[in-house]
Amino acid sequence: MNTDRLGFYRVGFKKFSNKTLALIESNRTGYEVEWLFNNEIYSGIDWTVPIETPLFEIYKQRAQQLRNNYDYLMLYYSGGADSSTILRTFVENNIFLDEIVMQLPETVRQSFDPNDTSEGNFYAELEYSAVPYLNKIRNKLHPNTLIRYQDFSKPGLELLKQEDWLDTVPLCTNITLSGVFRQIAQNSDHHILNLYDTGKSIAQILGIDKPLVYFDGTDYYSYFMDTSTYHYVSPVDFNDSELSKGKYATEFFYWTPDMPEIVVKQAQDIKRNCELNPWAKFMASEILVRHISEYRPVLHPVIYPSDVTVEFQTEKPSSKIVRAMDRWFWETASTQVQGNYLAAIDYIKQKTNSKHMVKGDISNGIAGHKTTFYKL
Repeated sequence: MNTDRLGFYRVGFKKFSNKTLALIESNRTGYEVEWLFNNEIYSGIDWTVPIETPLFEIYKQRAQQLRNNYDYLMLYYSGGADSSTILRTFVENNIFLDEIVMQLPETVRQSFDPNDTSEGNFYAELEYSAVPYLNKIRNKLHPNTLIRYQDFSKPGLELLKQEDWLDTVPLCTNITLSGVFRQIAQNSDHHILNLYDTGKSIAQILGIDKPLVYFDGTDYYSYFMDTSTYHYVSPVDFNDSELSKGKYATEFFYWTPDMPEIVVKQAQDIKRNCELNPWAKFMASEILVRHISEYRPVLHPVIYPSDVTVEFQTEKPSSKIVRAMDRWFWETASTQVQGNYLAAIDYIKQKTNSKHMVKGDISNGIAGHKTTFYKL
């Protein structure tokens, strides 16, 4: 699989799959960082021409496209509206999905609290939102669909025992602990490695995020942002691993050059809603300065089925280096492991320009890069 289709960075004449190395190169050479996301595909589309096919029909076509292209389909499921809509699309259209995976650090399962909606209880969304939705559709799920948890804490802790871990696992936009751990989880997952040994072509399917629509007071534009793309599971195989050389691929369900009509149609429907809903129009005018989470209540009713509801939702995680959802790490990891993580973050800080950090401080995370804007 050509991972360029998942987006890449360009600094001068050099191309990078991950952002931290791109930022280091930018700081070294003075060239600015660009993020390119299938520009040749999306710029070749006239976004002003209405797509008449209903959005849910396009979702169905995308699910079938993935089924036709791979031997084994693995959906990374969080219980949120993005991944629940993907799951619903497969189930309602009788398109077989081989596996549903839920990621978490195993140790936190014993501390889930149904009354706690703070970020510190973030992984409880799996227990109180993802699992209930799976139970709701269980009679429609194919009996051969595997449902499992993937514990990313053990391989992550093993990685951070190495002082030079950053040399083998350069990071992208999400430099938080869970961002690092999710990035490498597949490479040590025995289930995935055994599947890989069968020679099957495997796709891990990610929902990532909603389309971004901006209203400048006169016209509407859509665009892509790297922090929306890589916030959940880092999709690029950074390691020189066996998985990255074979038939194991990351597939974005919505943001894909294989069916660009999805995002175009979503954006067009959002624009239409903004024209009818003053609050939605206001939020579209504010999207460049507000967090995407504030925009979700406006987006969900437009682009997702009404029966996809999130039963339990906590505060959205920040991009900060030290955050409540990773409390398990700071409470249980050894001083050495914690130090190796913080030393790598400090190295990135020393080698990059603070203008690329949220509020100029790496402790707040890496700031986003946008693509070109496409007029609707």
